[in-house]
Amino acid sequence: MTTRAPLPWPYSLAGFLTGVVVSFAGGAVLAVVIFIYSGGPVADEWTCSKGEAPIVHPDGGSQCLTYGDPMPAGWSADPVGNQPLGAGQ
Repeated sequence: MTTRAPLPWPYSLAGFLTGVVVSFAGGAVLAVVIFIYSGGPVADEWTCSKGEAPIVHPDGGSQCLTYGDPMPAGWSADPVGNQPLGAGQ
């Protein structure tokens, strides 16, 4: 039985670095998949339906108001509220 000589230095270092890069890339892809699957930072956000606008109350609270309905007393429009893409167009 013959024994193999160890690989020369550059090849073993390249193999190690390749393993590190592949492991890091795989971990990053897995982290992104878990982040997206969990809902990310917007999992608890509410969104008004098309034809509705978000309104807020100064004491707290928010709701959706159908376009054309009168604004309740004390409430104000939330221009940067959660509206679906293309709402109000």
